[in-house]
Formats: sequence, C-alpha cells, structure tokens
Amino acid sequence: MLTILLVADPAHSQVGQRFSDPTDAMMAEKYGTCTRYTCPPGTTVKVDVTEDDTDIATTSEGGVYDLLNLKGMKLLIVKEHETQSANAIVQAPGGQEYFIQWIFLKKI
Repeated sequence: MLTILLVADPAHSQVGQRFSDPTDAMMAEKYGTCTRYTCPPGTTVKVDVTEDDTDIATTSEGGVYDLLNLKGMKLLIVKEHETQSANAIVQAPGGQEYFIQWIFLKKI
C-alpha cells in the first residue's frame, strides 16, 4: 500500500487563493515586499515607495494619502483587508489605520 502525504503550502495553494496573491508573491520575490503570508498580523513594516510610485493609502473614514507622505513610516500589520485582497490594514503609532497595498510594505 502506498501512502501519500500532502503538505499544504498556502503560498502555492489554489485553495483560498486571493486575486492579488500571484502579483504580491512576484513583487515580494523581486523587491522583498510583503504578502499576506510573509507579513502576518503583528508584523512591523514600513512604507517602501519611490518617487515614481503613484499609489495612495486610504482610511475607513475616506481619507486619502499619497504614499510618498508615508514613506518610511513604521506601521503594524493589523490584518488583511476583507474585501480588497491587494490591501493590508496597518496601524500607525498614533492609532490611525490605513489600507495600503501589500507591494508597498516591507518588513523592518
């Protein structure tokens, strides 16, 4: 009798895969940025952007911030966004929460 043991690797599993996972994984490999797997809740990160990046951070209150204004800010991963899989919910030292794409976050 042959027994096969299957090991689940969430980074490569189709089960539970989110729309943004392939892009996030590719950017993480190339630039060392976060994914929902490599930067779980509780991870300290910083905003990692260049002058050419044009993305924004948003808040649940509708605030919109240019990521360049948050560059280098120390943040804490709270959780992944429930409906926008490309975004993490992060918290600044003062308590403000932002929604920022995983590809712009890097572990400190």
